[in-house]
Amino acid sequence: MESADYESGTLPFERFEGMVEKLKKTLLDAATFVVTDEPISNKVSPEAKQYLRACRFLQSEVGSYVANVQLPSKQHLVEASLLRDQPILSDDVNAKLPEIVEFVVGPIFNGNSDTFSESGVDDAMDVLNLNVLKDVGMLLANTGAREVKFSFMDIGGERVVRSGELSASKFTQLKRYLELAKHRLKTESEIEVVGRITLLRSTNPDRGPHWVGVHGLLDGKPVLATFTMNKRDHSEAVMAYRRGKTVRVRGLARRMRTQVRISRVESFEELGS
Repeated sequence: MESADYESGTLPFERFEGMVEKLKKTLLDAATFVVTDEPISNKVSPEAKQYLRACRFLQSEVGSYVANVQLPSKQHLVEASLLRDQPILSDDVNAKLPEIVEFVVGPIFNGNSDTFSESGVDDAMDVLNLNVLKDVGMLLANTGAREVKFSFMDIGGERVVRSGELSASKFTQLKRYLELAKHRLKTESEIEVVGRITLLRSTNPDRGPHWVGVHGLLDGKPVLATFTMNKRDHSEAVMAYRRGKTVRVRGLARRMRTQVRISRVESFEELGS
């Protein structure tokens, strides 16, 4: 944290205390985002609390105000599930953090026109969680510093993300983006995905829910669309999967980090090989 206010060699207690609290919330919300895929999170997941408990403060460099935090490595947070073939590790959260910080201090703070559009929000789903973006902004604002440098280090090297000179206009840009993204994320839209079934899961063969996943194209981009089906329709999906057929699914959906979740399937049809 660099600021003319710190040149005397002291740091106001409230600044440091506030920074630690905002950093804690950022880590919790980032872990919840990776674990749940949800761009709008209402509560912290138990796995995120597990992740935070494994974080450790390290000794600071002599004569400087550096928050050194050891993030947990190779810790299982969530095992593979119906909609996720691979488990989620603490390393997945660690990898996501610098991407989110770069998104805030880059496209958002700079007010990129492509970012501040509905299509820009859709393109940013991999780093888009309202809580985490707000956390990063509050963390930066709370330092009172002229500039903040984040350094993410592992055995592969160091990744440095600089905030640039902080100003009120940049935080205004973040507030404007959060309002735009919130509106977009809460809006379900009609979609059509054409592709192949790659996921068939049921918690109970007789009662369901019966989950189906289709890897295909949406607006020319690869996407995984997931949805539930009743027992009869699910049997049709199973047959299409066994025959290796392409399918088309239409419905009302909302976007998530790694998938498009169709809440209401309006049509499902088998197209061909």
